[in-house]
Amino acid sequence: MGEDSRLTLPISIVLAGALIGAGLYFGLRQRAAAPTAPVGFGPAASSAAPVLLLPDAPPARSSLQSAIAAQVGAQLEKDRARIVQRCWRPSVAAAQQPSTVTLPLRFAFNADGTQHHHGVGQPSSPLRQDVADCVRAMKLTYRVEPPGDLAGAQIELMLP
Repeated sequence: MGEDSRLTLPISIVLAGALIGAGLYFGLRQRAAAPTAPVGFGPAASSAAPVLLLPDAPPARSSLQSAIAAQVGAQLEKDRARIVQRCWRPSVAAAQQPSTVTLPLRFAFNADGTQHHHGVGQPSSPLRQDVADCVRAMKLTYRVEPPGDLAGAQIELMLP
């Protein structure tokens, strides 16, 4: 019995780890198959109870994202000439094709409307990865009307 009691704890730990690992594997696998909504954050809950935001966004959330996307889009258009000059023209000078590229841009803002971060996804053409890298390195700092909570939007920038 002394030998069995010494092995009970290590065996229990190994089994618990295996169960946790299997749960994570199957849970994440199932989650990856589920459709997801665009990146963004919902408005603050007015009550103390936690609120779960599901992929089917409520109208208030999507209208907040739309408003932020419109504000960022207007500011991004003001920077278009700078982006074309710094990122697009050197790329086209090196290779003429493809003649356009679409970059998915993601922006996140703090409750006071200051930009938390921005990201650049994969370009529509892998031949224009240099353009995506250049835009990613640029300091694109924008401000939106204070949303009252963390908020974000995704915008597609088509160049030139």
